[in-house]
Amino acid sequence: SQFLLIPPGFMGGLVKLVAEKALGGNVHTVAKEDWPEDLKASGFKGSVIFMDEPVLDVPSALHALATPYQDCIKLIDTPDDPAGFLERHGITAKKIIFTAAGSNHTAAAKRQDDKGLKTQARPLVQGMMKPAPFPLYAHLVGSSDKPVATVTTHEAEDGTLVWYLGAGVAERDKDADPQDVYCEAIKAFRKYMPKIDLSKVGWAVLPIDRIEGKSDTQGWMPDMPTIHESGDSYYCWPTKLTFAPMLADMVVERLARDGVDASNTQTDFPDLQSVDYAKAPWDKADWKKC
Repeated sequence: SQFLLIPPGFMGGLVKLVAEKALGGNVHTVAKEDWPEDLKASGFKGSVIFMDEPVLDVPSALHALATPYQDCIKLIDTPDDPAGFLERHGITAKKIIFTAAGSNHTAAAKRQDDKGLKTQARPLVQGMMKPAPFPLYAHLVGSSDKPVATVTTHEAEDGTLVWYLGAGVAERDKDADPQDVYCEAIKAFRKYMPKIDLSKVGWAVLPIDRIEGKSDTQGWMPDMPTIHESGDSYYCWPTKLTFAPMLADMVVERLARDGVDASNTQTDFPDLQSVDYAKAPWDKADWKKC
């Protein structure tokens, strides 16, 4: 779960707002004597709010989802024309479900399925810091509606801890200077946790585009997953990770509506190339001193 780390002077009606608008009351103030020892030692002063918001370890979640079906997860080596790939290998489907983020639009255009399709890209530059001093899952709350930084903790291949940094420090064009991310993160940590030693840590970034259905409000994230239907295909964007189960439900509903049931045919597609798991961003990052 997450903490909200709120510096002195920012409390006001925040707890009530979060409880009523976001989490239905699943928040509570943590007494200082109950703070994690590492947080006490970090020099943080202010209020700590426990926020009952689950945090997923994404590599672990992907392994859990994929392992039961590993023998039939295969590589399509023509990402701009996946349907053509299937046809060339004699694979037919009543429906093809595309969930390939930015590549969805390319595939739709290739298949002339893009009429009326509108998507948007919202860039960001996620920051990374290692070795992290201790496990932390927290929003560093500032004066705007977006946290100064959001911190989640992950374990790198070499066993060291990584802080993965989003929210305010990451909200910039993906071609932005990585040094800007590092400087903003250092500034935030010096303000919120001034006793943390940052002299020996390494820094890296992950520049990415969040791809989603186009919002009616320019630049804003849609409040639902998006499905674009054309012919035999659904082109799908979950919008954000927490909406992925909702997107799955929406796809299942459409399959039922269109009379598509699971076939009685099973295969492990033995002639197609298998795929291994991708490395996590922190395990292939270019780490730099700052």
